[in-house]
Amino acid sequence: MNIGIDVDGTLADMMPGTLQVLENETGINVRLEDYTSWTYLQDTYNFDSAEVLGFMDEAWLQGLVTLLEPGIQVPLHAIHKRDSTITIITQRTRPSHWIMTKWLLDNGIPYDALVFSTGLNKMDYPIDVLIDDSPFQADVMDRYPDKVLYSLAQTWNVPKIPAKNVVYIKSVTEALGIIERGAR
Repeated sequence: MNIGIDVDGTLADMMPGTLQVLENETGINVRLEDYTSWTYLQDTYNFDSAEVLGFMDEAWLQGLVTLLEPGIQVPLHAIHKRDSTITIITQRTRPSHWIMTKWLLDNGIPYDALVFSTGLNKMDYPIDVLIDDSPFQADVMDRYPDKVLYSLAQTWNVPKIPAKNVVYIKSVTEALGIIERGAR
């Protein structure tokens, strides 16, 4: 089984740190529970995507990113040992590549490949399943009928009527359990 896993918002809890950077740099205080759409800062405060990514980069660079699920390394290592390959697929931007890579190592996250994706859809990579928090990923799954998306529930990722190959999950551990039981 070839498993793709996103980082920001899936393995890494970067949102509290991002919102802290936002407040420190702009004075704007946003509560996590108010962050109800992927483009919340763009839609509400007219930041462009580059500015939002800059706040995220700064959260990484300041060390304000933690594991979303403490202990996630245990099920990741277990499934990795059972002939699964793990590809980390992230759209993390260049300024924080090095710190994110170090973070994966420091947190003992196993992987076979690390992909910094910029133009392709994550499903275009050689994976069978993807665990991700992007609400937009579910919108394209009809183009990938032989692959499965495990879509992680977040305040910005509210379940929709899914395609047949989209499974909404509450945790990465839940997705890994389903994969391990053999149900793609």
